[in-house]
Amino acid sequence: MQLEDLMSYQDFAFRYFGMAPRFEWPDRRTVAPKQTATRQIIWVVGALSLAYQSLGTIIYWAVFNSQPKEIDMYVAKIAEMGSVLGLTLIGFLNICTLTYKRPKIEVVLAELQELYPEPRRRYFRIRHYNEQGVGLMKFVTMFYVILVLYYNIAPLVILLWEHHMDSQDISYRAQSYTWYPWRVHGSVLGYAAAYLSQAIGGTVAVGFSMSIQHLICLFTVQLELHFDALASQLTGLDAKEFTANEQLRFLITYHLRILRLADQINRLFDFTFMISLVVSTFAICLTSVAMLLLDLNTALQYVSGLIAFVIHHFLICYRGSVVTVSMVGMFLFIIYTFSKCHDGTQVTMASDKVMPAAFYNNWYEGDLAYRKMLLMLMMCSTKPYIWRTYNLANVSIETYMATLKLSYQMFTFARSLK
Repeated sequence: MQLEDLMSYQDFAFRYFGMAPRFEWPDRRTVAPKQTATRQIIWVVGALSLAYQSLGTIIYWAVFNSQPKEIDMYVAKIAEMGSVLGLTLIGFLNICTLTYKRPKIEVVLAELQELYPEPRRRYFRIRHYNEQGVGLMKFVTMFYVILVLYYNIAPLVILLWEHHMDSQDISYRAQSYTWYPWRVHGSVLGYAAAYLSQAIGGTVAVGFSMSIQHLICLFTVQLELHFDALASQLTGLDAKEFTANEQLRFLITYHLRILRLADQINRLFDFTFMISLVVSTFAICLTSVAMLLLDLNTALQYVSGLIAFVIHHFLICYRGSVVTVSMVGMFLFIIYTFSKCHDGTQVTMASDKVMPAAFYNNWYEGDLAYRKMLLMLMMCSTKPYIWRTYNLANVSIETYMATLKLSYQMFTFARSLK
């Protein structure tokens, strides 16, 4: 399996959901599908719809805030709109990040291609790490496909059910509460325009969110592969060999190159890490409040969104250390948070293998130059490599648990106000 084979799920997310061209680098073998004008238009419309949805949600909140209402309904609607706003902001951020930083991401992919080992090369557990990454990307892809189908089909099912039951008050509820400058309630064309706008925007956002998760997973797996190979080569290095000094010098250069590559990846996504931590913390709390106070049908729609945010957040922190709208939002928040924490912890654990491997090397049988170089390598690997969010917080499982704890504290506070 080559590096390009690991990009299959990322390409799938861009081609069928994000409507964007795939990432390219000089040594990529296959020819990219042509980016048609239709796909480009859908991508632009989706991005603009998502941006407007954030603004429309705020306007809807301002209009709703000026109307008389019961306190329970007021808190529930505010929580619901806040969680939806978190979803749209994260989606729009992912679109901006991958669009603006595309050239830098392709530079990192080119360097990973250059470092990618030949099949059956000693010390490199290529199959193990590739299968691990592909399995995780497959799970994320399946979840997001189910999520986007459920998110877009649920409002239509509810609308058809209300029509079938001859309800006198059909809700004309789209995927989320958003203000539009045209009439939606009671208008078939107005409702269709609002529904399609949110469907296209949400689908493009899901495509870019999937893509950014697949990229972080790919980068994590490759860093794990190289840190593990470096530790294995240090363990197998014999200080008595004639070429030991030359081999150790190569491994030091290799280690520094891995660290520089990890820093490049961290700079690409540090803002994404930080915003995801902040938004997920509040969004998990708000979706939980909405599920508690809203009716059963509306509450069920946010569960998948909440779980998605939590799991996404966990995956990144751990790998660096991986029938209504309320259920959808809840699952999404859980998975989104889970994945980031998972990826962060995995990178830290892989980099932590270098120090013990250098320490248990038979350095006492090498010459003075060999010992000095090995000591320098040990000093560089004393602390494991950690992804950070602008030096504010580590992307790790500890941070994941802290965000969940804070979300729960805010949730219990909001519940006490009921």
